[in-house]
Amino acid sequence: MVKQGANLGIIGQFRLLTAVVFGLFTILNPVETANAQTNGYKITLEINEANESAATIKVKQYVPKQTTTTCIFVFPIAGYGNAGRLKLSDRLSLFRAIDQKGKKLKIETFNNDGFTIFNATELQYIEYEMQLPTNDPAPSAATFIDNAQKKAWLIYARGCLGYLYQYPDLPVELTVIKPKGYYGATGLANINSTDTSDIFTADSFINLAQHPILYALPDTMGFTLGQTRFTLAVYSTGNKLNSKKLFYTFKRAAKAASNFLGGFEVKQYTCSLFFNELADSSLLDARGHSANKFISAYGGVTGGMGAFFVLPDITKTEHLLQRTEHVFTHELLHTFLPYHLFSAEAACAGFCPNTPPTKLLWLYEGFTEYFTLLALLREKQLTEHEFFYQMGEYLFQTQQYPDVSLTETSAKINTKKSPKWAMPMLYHKGAAVAFLLDAQLQHNKQISLIELLQKMAKKQKNQPFDETLLPEIWALLANYPEIIAWYNLFIAGRQPLPINEILLPMGLSFHQNYTDTLGTYGKFWITPNYKQKSLHFVKVKANNLNVKNNDQLLSINGEPLTIALFGKLQYLLYNPQPTDTIHLSVKRQTSEIQITAPAQTKLVRRSFIIKKQKKPTVIQAQNLNLLLFGATQKIN
Repeated sequence: MVKQGANLGIIGQFRLLTAVVFGLFTILNPVETANAQTNGYKITLEINEANESAATIKVKQYVPKQTTTTCIFVFPIAGYGNAGRLKLSDRLSLFRAIDQKGKKLKIETFNNDGFTIFNATELQYIEYEMQLPTNDPAPSAATFIDNAQKKAWLIYARGCLGYLYQYPDLPVELTVIKPKGYYGATGLANINSTDTSDIFTADSFINLAQHPILYALPDTMGFTLGQTRFTLAVYSTGNKLNSKKLFYTFKRAAKAASNFLGGFEVKQYTCSLFFNELADSSLLDARGHSANKFISAYGGVTGGMGAFFVLPDITKTEHLLQRTEHVFTHELLHTFLPYHLFSAEAACAGFCPNTPPTKLLWLYEGFTEYFTLLALLREKQLTEHEFFYQMGEYLFQTQQYPDVSLTETSAKINTKKSPKWAMPMLYHKGAAVAFLLDAQLQHNKQISLIELLQKMAKKQKNQPFDETLLPEIWALLANYPEIIAWYNLFIAGRQPLPINEILLPMGLSFHQNYTDTLGTYGKFWITPNYKQKSLHFVKVKANNLNVKNNDQLLSINGEPLTIALFGKLQYLLYNPQPTDTIHLSVKRQTSEIQITAPAQTKLVRRSFIIKKQKKPTVIQAQNLNLLLFGATQKIN
């Protein structure tokens, strides 16, 4: 038995960001009377300053009237898709259940993540305290950032709040008492807002736990795309990035995801980013991509109407912007998987009693990652070369993992038996499986993978599907019975993927080693000046364009440039074919200069690369065109 008010130790860590809370929160019920009662969870949360060494969360939470003699109150510590698990004892320091007379009720620990409360018919409210670290350089669990006078808090139900075990679907009203002038960015509905308070609602605790709230001084921008209103909120400890610098990156990602899906199912979407100067920027490679070390230090949480990320606040923002656009697109595509097309297990996200964990993380994460690359390719934010390079990386990484079942690995992801490589494997191999399955489907049945899944979503009508019937559903909708055996061999089973057998009809091949001939115009970057709405060469080194630092780029191949348009045409400068020639109009000081230059060639030794055949058949070219661009576009 845990003694009432007993102190518990603080240990443990997450491998992915799944529970983040910035600051000291005092959570009180808005009705401070002995007779207060509610039909759902009604919470008032007050943000205060933390001390130098720790942030303390104090919670007072009223719950509905109980009709049973015992009830269970649990804390959702482990998050959806999280490969690690933080024990409740790692941070909980106090827990009390109080009756209608203000007396403590008897409690016992339950399953290491909650408490059994006795005489529950007398239960009036619950109070508890948690101890959190301050200024964690890589906030993988929970922290408060106090950078000079620039404070920020992230209110996140996971790791911060609890709920009654049998009632994760009760409605929530959350009132936040905030510092004057602070803005709360979230995908939750804000039904009332003043200078010092916000009231948010969620139709269930599950929904609340999918939408963090970032509180900081306002740094936001927004736009409307189709029927969806998008908001971007940014908190940067080092002031290196802000919403203006990220606006076009976010808008391009939204357009890419929208065009790929044919529009969004949500009316509003809020993306909140926390750029942490305390973080180690070496975790990003030269291209702005992340290694496994990066994944363990940073990450995010996503919901159907919003997402939150922690990323390093680095000087080389060009690299980070490339990575951020990829992250934006990936998370926006999550509005489809798993928030529009989902199983009952995914909908519960670990909250529902007696519901097993999902076996489909490879679908929700791996397929979404493949669709991210495809969406960016179709918007010309990726070149074909970059697309094949990244897919080659995923195919290579897939071969480095043991031959395991994707479904079994998904089901065990939050257990102690889950290896450290399990979650990255579900991303990497899941993306590789999606790529190969897409090729297989289009070659045999002329239906794309996204078309199949959207057909399935239309059939489900926002209702969960049965995970055990997934291969049969696919076989029926695609009119392709062979997909059942394919699923059992390569997804549920442990057979190695037949990579080149599937790629051959596309005119593609996968190589262990290959010497590639690439094009280049030299070493330089193009950076936008948002105030002047102009583009400039920076960090210029040896190049055959004869451009200099601060030259203003006016046009490419006769096309006058805007900052937004450059996002679509940048591949012409950064990733030319060896036979390309480019025509630029450049302004140097007060003079306009015309530049025409051929690309130089360079030989690059590649490992594990996907290559197009030099002379594909007509059928192979058509198959590849459909795979990469759909029916209406042509290969470059």
